[in-house]
Order: sequence, then C-alpha cells, then structure tokens
Amino acid sequence: MNTEAGSSAGEAGTAGSSAGTSVKTAGLKQVFRPTDCLFPPEEDFGTGIFGEGLPGSVFSSGFAGDKDVIIFSRPFRRLQDKTQIYPGEMNDHYRTRLTHSLEVAHIAELMARLLGADADLTAAIALGHDLGHTPFGHRGERVLHEIMSGRETGLLPEQLPLRYGGFRHNYHGVRLLDFIETHRVGVYGRNLCWQTLEGILKHTKTNGEQYDLSRFIHPERDPSCLFPETDFSVTLEGQIVAAADEIAQRQQDLDDAAKNKETKLSSENIRDQLIRISGKILERHRNDPENERPLLFLRKLHDDLERTKQDRSLFLGDHLIRCLTEYYVSDVCFEAQRRCQEDGELTRQTFVQLRKGCSLSDERGTCVILCRKIADLSAVGKETDDSLKKWISCRISVASDVNIFDERAENVIRQLFRSLYKNPLQLPGYERTRLEMFLKRNAEIYDVEFRNEGVIFGTDGDDDTDETGETVLQSQISLRNSSGAAFRRLTDIMKLRISADEIVIPENVDISVFSDVSYLNSILKMPVSEMKEEERFVRACLENNFALLSVICSYIAGMTDNYAVREFRKFFIPG
Repeated sequence: MNTEAGSSAGEAGTAGSSAGTSVKTAGLKQVFRPTDCLFPPEEDFGTGIFGEGLPGSVFSSGFAGDKDVIIFSRPFRRLQDKTQIYPGEMNDHYRTRLTHSLEVAHIAELMARLLGADADLTAAIALGHDLGHTPFGHRGERVLHEIMSGRETGLLPEQLPLRYGGFRHNYHGVRLLDFIETHRVGVYGRNLCWQTLEGILKHTKTNGEQYDLSRFIHPERDPSCLFPETDFSVTLEGQIVAAADEIAQRQQDLDDAAKNKETKLSSENIRDQLIRISGKILERHRNDPENERPLLFLRKLHDDLERTKQDRSLFLGDHLIRCLTEYYVSDVCFEAQRRCQEDGELTRQTFVQLRKGCSLSDERGTCVILCRKIADLSAVGKETDDSLKKWISCRISVASDVNIFDERAENVIRQLFRSLYKNPLQLPGYERTRLEMFLKRNAEIYDVEFRNEGVIFGTDGDDDTDETGETVLQSQISLRNSSGAAFRRLTDIMKLRISADEIVIPENVDISVFSDVSYLNSILKMPVSEMKEEERFVRACLENNFALLSVICSYIAGMTDNYAVREFRKFFIPG
C-alpha cells in the first residue's frame, strides 16, 4: 500500500523551512489507538476534579502519555550521572547521557515538524532511547555483554559459557519500560505504546546478532509486535530518532573533544578539518546532477565555515554545532522526501497483535508500517559522515585519560558482578524480590523440588521460622521468609551446582549433562512445548541460572557512575 498525503510533495531542505503537513511524509504519521498499548489505558484518577465535563488528570495519554512516563521515571533521572564519552568529573561541560538525550529529542522534534511526523511519539522515543545504558558509557555495556553472552571466561567461579543472548542497551531499555519499571504493586511494566518501545529498540544497530526478544518484554506481549525481523524502525518517528541520535553524537563528539586537552584539538582544528572533508567531497562530485540538492547543503556548510575565518567575534564551538546540525537535518529531511517519491512499495498494511489470544474484531488495529528506511542521510551525506566519523575515532580513541577511565570502569563492573554472583545476599531487597518473581515464573516450566533438611525454606504467607516439611516446591518459596542457609542452597542450584542432596532430581535425568555446554545451549534453543519432562527440568535449571545473572546484570546496568564507584569502595576498600 503506497501512502501519499496532500497534493504537493513539498520540499524539506534548509533548516528553518516550514514543511508543515503538506509534505509527502506526513501521510506516514502514526495515529494513536488504545490498542497500541498492551492493556487498555487506565482510567484517570480523580475524574472531574476540574469541574463537570472536564478531564480529571493533568497528565496525557497515548504518545504524550508515554513521554510523561519516561520523563518522570527513575531511569531517566539516573542519566544525569552516566557518562556519554568523557567522564563528567573531568569537565562540567561534557555531555552526560541526560544532556545527550535532551539534545537528541530537540533535533528529532525539529525533524518531526519538518516531515509532518507525530511530535509526541518522536519525543517519547528520543527521551527514552538511552534509558538502558550502563554506567561508564559503552565500555560498561561491552563488559556486561561479554558476561551475558558466555564470552567471559574465568570471571565467575564455575559459570559455564552459556549463550543467553548478551546485553545491549537498546534491548535493556525496552526491558526497563515494559517489565522492570512499575507504578503499583503486582503490575510490571508501564504499558507503553508498541511504537515507543519499537523505536527505542531500533534506535541503534545490533550488529547482526539475534536476541530472544521475549526475554526483554512483558510476558503477555507478543514479540512480533516490535517487528524484530527488521533492523530499522517501522515508524517514521522511530527512524527520525535514529537519525537524530547519530546527528547529536557527531556534533557532541567534536564539541567535547575540543574541551579535552589530551586530544590536542581546538575548535579551529575541527573547523579546518570540516572544511577539508567537505571540500574534497564537493570536488569529487563537481559534475553530479543526481545529487544536486545534497551538494547544495554541503556547499552551504563549507561556505559558512569558511566565513568564520574572518569573523573573530563568534563563539566558534557553538557556531560549529549549529552549522553541523543544520547540515545534517537538511540532508535527512530532503532525503526522506526524495525516497517517498521513489517507485516501489513504501508501506504495508498489517495487523499488529498486541495481546495473547486477542480477537480480530476488537483487539487489533491497522497501522502504517514502513517497508524500508525513509529518514536517512543521502549518499553525499553518508560520505561526509563516514569521513568525519573516522577522523573523530582516531582522535578520541588515543586520548590517555579516556583509556584510563575505560580500564577503571571495566574493572569496577567486573569486580562488582563477580562479588554479587559469589554472594547474591549482597543484592538489595527489591532485586531479591525480582529474583523471586523470576523463580516463580520458571516453575511453570518445571517446578523444582528443594530438600528442606537442615535449612529453612519459607513459603508465601509464612512469617515464622518453622520448617515447612521435607521438601518445598520452587513455586512456593519466599526468599523473604527463608533462612540464609536456604538462600545459599537456592543460589547453588541457580549456579547449576546440581546435587541430589539439595533437590529432588527426576529419575531419567543424568546430572552429568550440566557440564555439557553444547547440550545445555541446545536446550536453550528448544521450544518448551516440545520438551520431555527431563528436558523441562534442565531448562528450568538453566532459566534459574539466567534469572540470577540477569538480576545482577540489570542491577549494575541501572547504576550511575558515582553509585557504581561507591558500591565498589564499599565492597572492596575497608574503612
């Protein structure tokens, strides 16, 4: 289904132009429907407090409601103390994850207005796109990925190299919003629209690696509603945010690098390099009528930068940011309009099922789904951007203070993970509550029977310390009411130290399989519905192992830089 809007395609090109809703991309705008949420939106509390016939809540619903949820969330506040590239302790003016997210949101909303996209949905995705980031920037993310993908060897005692999928901040951001964060007891996730979650998931590439999306979303959400088969967002708003994220990173990298003495860069150096890059590309495309408009944008950038050599009154760093942002926004918006005029399928009409067992008539909605990438740089824009990225990478990666910070960060995260894995009783109470919730879910695969001899397994509703009997089922265990010895027995099993002295093992299970990594990884890939009893037992034990690792991983990923350092000192530095 090709989608067109208005009689005029319009042109989005120069920054500051008003494309309005006459542009061709306006027909790709997402429109909120209640079925976009996993569950029906809640009724506003206090309906009528402003008078008869007036709304009862000052908070919004739909896409604007998603933006409200993200802005007022704890993960969003924690972004103020998470490193972007350079640690904030070195300079008050370096970007943090929070200021980066705000700049991405501003750029994305500008492009949304030019392209006729939904501004609230665009803002929600932009503000939430980095919620899943770890402390200490991308180095922290890489360490957690190595552990969760089974590539880390030797860090965790006896932990087998099992492939649980790894860790990526975009997937974890979805997990935070759709499962971990809550606003009331017994309810998991914040019931955001699928478009918001899908945009957060697709704002960055996954390098071709496949993840089990069901591990990161609400148990009742169908993974297909986030379109995991595409590596780009299927909404215009999601694609805009992905482009805005790249734009913000490029100008932020340059601006922050100029403030770092180790890079030996100044605003003048950066300007001169931008002039050289743009000049070479303009020369290569001197006779290229197919790229006439993108070359005009690049010529404008080149000439604006040349003029700064004569104007000494400018704050050059700020001016460079403005010039670069204007160039990139102009290029992306024009390219989006051009792609909308190309032949071929642009969108597809599809039914998005957002709940299990829902009926066709009242639980599905028809949505605009993009078949290909629309909001992207032109060929000239990509050539310019690639040259600039290579130059930035060479300058930043060799800075000694950045490398010292990265190594220190890696050591902090590795040692925290190792210590928490060794003794999970160091986890705060709310994380142990989450661990208990995972164990109860895993019991639906196979309800492991724990021996109660010599320890005290408390069960739900028990507030005393009486033993509950010779054995207790995993689904009945309450960590809050269990003794420390019982908790340690439970964690032994979660670490796959399977022993007949601690649990009842099915007769047809040979515990030697728990040292066969190849077999265990094959069990992880097998659908539970096709498993025999002994395979379900093994899978439940593996899921318990994953539960322990993922709770520790989520706890560390949620830390700010300062909190991680404080925890490290508390664990390892006496006094």
